Amino acid sequence: MLRMSLAVFLLGLYCQSAHADFASARKLFEQQDYTAAIPQLELMAKSGHPDAQYMVAQAYANGWGKPVDVYQAYAWTLLAKESGSAEAGAFYAELRQKLPSRREAKTTFATLDKEFGQVALQSNLLPSNKFANTNPVFTVAKRLAQPEYPSSFKRSGIPAWAIVFYDINEAGKVENANVALSYPQGAIDRYVLDAVKRWTFTPPKNGYGESLRLNHQIHAFSLEKVITPTQKYKKDNADYIAAIKQAADAGFAEYQYKYALLAHAGILKTEKALPWYLKSAISGYALAQVSIAQCLFSGSLCDIDNNKGMNWLAKAADSGHAPSAFTLAQKLLNSDNIQFDPLRAAKYLKQASAKGYGPALVEYSALLANSSLPEIRNPELAIQIAEQGLKKDDDNPNLLASIATAKFELGKLDEARELLAQAIDQAESRGMDTTPFTELLESYQSDVQTAAEK
Repeated sequence: MLRMSLAVFLLGLYCQSAHADFASARKLFEQQDYTAAIPQLELMAKSGHPDAQYMVAQAYANGWGKPVDVYQAYAWTLLAKESGSAEAGAFYAELRQKLPSRREAKTTFATLDKEFGQVALQSNLLPSNKFANTNPVFTVAKRLAQPEYPSSFKRSGIPAWAIVFYDINEAGKVENANVALSYPQGAIDRYVLDAVKRWTFTPPKNGYGESLRLNHQIHAFSLEKVITPTQKYKKDNADYIAAIKQAADAGFAEYQYKYALLAHAGILKTEKALPWYLKSAISGYALAQVSIAQCLFSGSLCDIDNNKGMNWLAKAADSGHAPSAFTLAQKLLNSDNIQFDPLRAAKYLKQASAKGYGPALVEYSALLANSSLPEIRNPELAIQIAEQGLKKDDDNPNLLASIATAKFELGKLDEARELLAQAIDQAESRGMDTTPFTELLESYQSDVQTAAEK
C-alpha cells in the first residue's frame, strides 16, 4: 500500500546540509568560523550572490579570515550594493568615509567589477531566455519501457509521482539511475527505476563519429492521469512541496535545486525552473550548475550560449564534482569548440580520475595513450589509469585498447595485439561497434610488417 511520508521528510528537511551552500556558509560565518566560511562565500560572491559579496566585504573590513583591506572591503560592498544586497548600502556609506584614497578605491573596484560585476556576469554566466527551446532533442530513444505498477495503485486515491536522474553511456544504455524526488517518498521508486534501467538510446556523436556520453538526464513519472486524488493526498502533497519551498526560501541551495526540479518536471506548474536553478547555482550547488550548463548547451529553458555553459561546468568541476569535470574535458577535447584545450582537458580528467569516476578513467587513459602532445602523452601512466579502470569495469574494451596503444608505444607488440583482440571480443559481447578496434589492430599489424620489411 502507498504510504504518506511527509512527517519523515519534515524531520530531516532542515538538518545541516552536506553541501556547501549559502545557508551553511552563513551559519559558519555567524559562528565566527571564518576559515571555513570565507572560501565558500568567496566562490558564491564571484558568481554574483549579493549577500555573500557583502559578507566578503565585512571579512576584509574586520580582518575576519582575511587581512584588513579597506579597498577590497569597499569594492566588494559596492558590488553587493549593485547586486541588490539590502545591507550593503549603509556599510558602503560608512566605508566611503574611511578611505585613505578615493582613487585607489575606484581602481580596486574597477578591477573586481571587470571580473565579477553585473556586466561581467551577464557576459560570462547569467543565461537569457528570449529564444529558448522547451523541447530540445539530444538523442533518439530506441526503447522506453513503461513502469509496471501494481493494480492496487488505482484504488489508492494517491497519484504518486517521481523525478528520476539517469546517465546514457556511449552504447546508449542507462547508467546511474536514481530517484531525485518522489511523493509519497519511495511509493513508486522501484517501479520507475526498473523501467528506466531498461531504456536504450541512440546517443549523439561528436565530429569524429564517436558516440558521446550524456550525464544527468531527467524524466518525471506521475499517476495523475489515471488516479483521482483524495483530498488528504492533495493537502499532504501541497504540504510536501511547501516544505521544500520553505527550505529554498531559507537559502538552502539543495532545496532551491529541488524546487527547480519540481517546476522543470511539470510537477509544480506555478513556478519557472530557471530562476530557482540559478539561485541554487549561484549558491554553489554543483547539480544546479550542471543544470544551468545543460540549459545553455541545449537551448532548453534558456538561450544557447556554449561559453557560459562551459563556465558553469568549470564551477561545478572546480568544486570537486567529477561528472562535471569529465563532461567539461570532453568539450575541451572537441576541436570544433572555440575553447579547444587538450592540456586543460587533461587536468580535469586527472581530477575526475582521482575520484575514481569510471568514464574519466576511460577517457584519461585514452588521452594519455594517444595524445600527440608530449606534455600529455604518457604510455606508462595510461596503463596505470586503465588498469585502475578495469578494477571497476572488468574487460572494458576501451580500456583494453588504451593499454594496447600504450604497450605498442613501449615496443611490446605481441601484448598489444593480444589486448586488441580481447577488446574486439569484449566489444562484440557488449553490442558495441568493433570498427575502431579492428582498424587499430590492422594499423598496428601494418606498422609491424612495414618495420619488419625495413
